[in-house]
Amino acid sequence: MASNDDWDQSIESTESDHTSTEGSLFRKSTHLWYDDGNIILVAGGVGFRVYSGILSEQSSDLAEILAGIPEHGSPESTFDGCPVVFLPDSPSSMQHLLNAMHSIRFLLGKTIGCDALCSILDLSSKYHISPMRHHAIKSLQKYFPPKLHDYLDAKVARQSLTVGDVFYLANVARTADVGVLLVPVLFCCATQQLDTIFDGVPYRPFRSGRIVLNSTNQRAILKSLPQLSRLARSRTLHSIFVSEACDLTNCLLMKRRLAVQVMDERKGAGFVNPLSSFSNLFEREEDLMCGDCSRDLTNCIAAGRVHVWEMLPEMFGLGSWEGIRSTAAGEEV
Repeated sequence: MASNDDWDQSIESTESDHTSTEGSLFRKSTHLWYDDGNIILVAGGVGFRVYSGILSEQSSDLAEILAGIPEHGSPESTFDGCPVVFLPDSPSSMQHLLNAMHSIRFLLGKTIGCDALCSILDLSSKYHISPMRHHAIKSLQKYFPPKLHDYLDAKVARQSLTVGDVFYLANVARTADVGVLLVPVLFCCATQQLDTIFDGVPYRPFRSGRIVLNSTNQRAILKSLPQLSRLARSRTLHSIFVSEACDLTNCLLMKRRLAVQVMDERKGAGFVNPLSSFSNLFEREEDLMCGDCSRDLTNCIAAGRVHVWEMLPEMFGLGSWEGIRSTAAGEEV
């Protein structure tokens, strides 16, 4: 799915931890190993001893995998009397999924991190665990809700995320086909510097120590940047570029100065955020325009944000909000 490179670095490795089966080494998980478990899943060299009944009850895909295990396996395919199954997933992602499957307290815990939720969304989608997928999506909407006013209010919640968390979620939302998350996440990615969009950022949860947006997400973001900057000028900040009523000298000079400031920001970063409140435009008391012009600008920014939000899915090649919300509602049935 999203990556096989993420790694739980808290899993310590010693020579005595390694066990051999099927000619391969695996290390017993220090976090998820039930002594009375009856199945061992190995992902990325880490073995998790868990309960087959819990796995089969929640996932028909895992049930099918487990059903294919011979009743009397060879000594090479068992450990301590338990069948050993190797899965092509990352160890930390598998640990998060199995924790969620075996403990409702973990899944509902208030301290569960964004990276854990991304891993759960990734693998619950892969193994078709619908209730868990739905829960992960709802939990991640705390940071990236599908409605504009909620997205703006969630700015405080997003301050706890790293850019790496956002990129990881973007990649998972793409592979798991979760448009209701992907649209706001891609917009957040689009506000990053171009070098960051191209080269990625350090990310400790990944074994490689770095995360990069997948090529599909990069392409969607890069195609959207000119459109987003254009909408910032033509919609969100339309009233400072076009004076339709007021001809007061102070207002005209102010609008000219604001327009120059916006264009200078575009030259520096290559992007003007059309969902910004642009509160930084007024820095001094003498910068204030007349009441009518100030109200006009405030209303223009508010209306522009609404228009841009409705346009985001199309700009990212994801259809419309109506279609995305319809798909999301269908999953909840």
